Amino acid sequence: MKRKRSKKRLLARIVFFLISSTVVFALLCGLITVYIALSVWIHGFSFDDSYTLKIGMESTAERRLKTITYEMGDVGDDSVLYINFTALQEYCGFYESGDRKVHRYILPSDRSEFTVTVDSTRVDLNGSIIHMEAPAVMKGESLYLPLSFIDHYIGGITVKNAVSKSEPDENGEAEEVVDEYTYIIRCSDKGEYSLLLSDNAPCPPIDKSALD
Repeated sequence: MKRKRSKKRLLARIVFFLISSTVVFALLCGLITVYIALSVWIHGFSFDDSYTLKIGMESTAERRLKTITYEMGDVGDDSVLYINFTALQEYCGFYESGDRKVHRYILPSDRSEFTVTVDSTRVDLNGSIIHMEAPAVMKGESLYLPLSFIDHYIGGITVKNAVSKSEPDENGEAEEVVDEYTYIIRCSDKGEYSLLLSDNAPCPPIDKSALD
């Protein structure tokens, strides 16, 4: 009889321990959920759903730059930043030919050229084939290209995040604050543009003497 009672007590203790552990775990999960919810509400944790481009020449004062704001996903992929390349042409003066499907641009400074195809990531860049992070998009009468393509492959156009000053701290010092959703795009005043990939060229012959 004593052994049976001991087993029942042991089983009761195990059940009590398991129930207690489950309750404590549930309470901890609840407290963590409440903490996260309060943090979001107090600190306003959120992701921007729009971005702004400020376009102009190198010498243009920032307050006079043309400002365009886009909604994420308004053009193409909702995770890719696009720029209205047709509007950008007003500043860089590239020659254009082609139709609504294929667009060919010639840089007046060195006559290099690139061709983009609507709904495709493929670009013929002065004879070299590269792929943009997202396809070119035709919207209305304007061609939109990923901002990263302009930044990485066209020299003479600079793309930088806007920077502002924070409120002075107790020591009277202000820090620079980078605006991740505002970009400053400036075009060369002298019209000196270039493509950052050169023409395809055959590999030079191997120096056989180096193999001896």
